[in-house]
Amino acid sequence: MIERAALRLLVALGYTSSHVPTPIGPIHVLDREGSGSLPPVVLVHGFGASALSWVPLVRALRGHVSRVTAIDLPGHGFSTRPDPLTEAALTAGVLAAMDAVHQTPALVVGNSLGGVAVVRYANARPERILGTVLLSPAGAPMTSPELSEVQQLFAVKNRAEARVFFGRLLAREPGPIARWLLSGNLLRLLADPRLQGFLGQVSPDQFLAPAEVSSLPGSATLVWGAKDRILPRTALPFWRAHLPPGARVLEPDALGHSPQFDDARATAEIVLDALRGS
Repeated sequence: MIERAALRLLVALGYTSSHVPTPIGPIHVLDREGSGSLPPVVLVHGFGASALSWVPLVRALRGHVSRVTAIDLPGHGFSTRPDPLTEAALTAGVLAAMDAVHQTPALVVGNSLGGVAVVRYANARPERILGTVLLSPAGAPMTSPELSEVQQLFAVKNRAEARVFFGRLLAREPGPIARWLLSGNLLRLLADPRLQGFLGQVSPDQFLAPAEVSSLPGSATLVWGAKDRILPRTALPFWRAHLPPGARVLEPDALGHSPQFDDARATAEIVLDALRGS
């Protein structure tokens, strides 16, 4: 498996791979000690991804911060895979895992589905939050047609659909070989019936409430790349309207739904600016 080989390599390079117990089962944590003086950063990936997806950003951050930690969401990566995977199980697993991985205040970064997890964790544990950076976060209310379109986009059933999805995920078109290889891996990840079951049961009552956003503790930064082709852009006004006063809202021209893939260094600068201002 590509992920296991990559994880073995990272451990050989000095990363720590471990599991922490939670009420829903063990959650995998990827950790890297930094050499900088800024506070720690915790990273939470999006739907269908894993902690490994943050490695380019970890490399860009570690010279500036004391530690960078990434968790695998329940049902993803090397974490427990509840069947069925529900919103309640995901929330409980994230809460327990985040409690275990950082005992001192940290900046918490979430992408897509990880953005929802970060918002809810920050509200549950405000004393552990220096600030949040939300990269194209999910969770804003959507109309039924918008929700259906997103569900269909993620319901990847074959390699051709995986290539289309991968092309929309990135701001820049990948080369044909990279697109073929990566879309095959993406197909295997997104085809997991537990993930598809989770996606199919998303309903409006699971969207974020305005109060959850307006009560975010510490500093808040929202990054919504101008080339995001995954979530509906109608979500952006919701975030603008309800983020706390003083929150930064950035719309970089060259970034898409997952800025850490498009430009890890530019994304690192956004995170570091948030740390310095927290």
